[in-house]
Amino acid sequence: MKFLDNDRNWYIMAALALIITSASIYYTQLFFFHRPGETYFYMMQDLAFVPVQVLIVTIFLDRLLKRHEKKILTKKIFVGIGIFFSETGNNLLKLLFDITVNREILTPIFSIKPVWDEADFRTAGQKAAQLSIELKHETDVLVEMKNFLNTNRRFILGMMENANLAEHDRFTDMLLALSHLSDELRMRDDLASLPASDFKHISKDISRVYNSILVLWLSYLFHIKSEYPFLYSLAIRSNPFDSSATVIINEN
Repeated sequence: MKFLDNDRNWYIMAALALIITSASIYYTQLFFFHRPGETYFYMMQDLAFVPVQVLIVTIFLDRLLKRHEKKILTKKIFVGIGIFFSETGNNLLKLLFDITVNREILTPIFSIKPVWDEADFRTAGQKAAQLSIELKHETDVLVEMKNFLNTNRRFILGMMENANLAEHDRFTDMLLALSHLSDELRMRDDLASLPASDFKHISKDISRVYNSILVLWLSYLFHIKSEYPFLYSLAIRSNPFDSSATVIINEN
């Protein structure tokens, strides 16, 4: 509250200083030139233009500045998301795909091509959000997922602390789901003796992460397709859902 009061006091003092300065200039003009009629006339002209100045400054210029700031923030956000996929996300996608039983429903949706447009990405995103994914009911699956999340726990928490990334709701939700899954697995010492009901509970947590990261992945790919074509090229050449994808470029 003290900082708020100081800030408000500063604005009041600045406003008073400007008003006093303006009044002093008008008074000086009247004192030296003795032409009050012209002074009042030009004063009214200046006041008449104030609404137009407000319109230009607060609406048009402010909107342009906000649009520029949003563009810069969006770029920072997607750079952060790109780092996430490069360091952790791509490996997580591969792991999730490996533990998927019904892989055949994923390949047609996520076999992304260089010619995909906005409509293709939007359709795939809608399908990704509604997918019902069946996971392998094996202890090794949970152990592998637990080890993976423990290894990357510090990195994931670091992503959550990034103020810029917090502006992206979808990314924040995915990180929260991922952190929750990590906590669920970390708090279970013996994953081999879990009852079916508990495995079903954890499977729902994994599916939540699965759906979230797929939607985010598609959003990220759509962004870099136009902004960073070289990143998009590598992403589709290393696509874990496309069995024909290869990072090796062979144009023969």
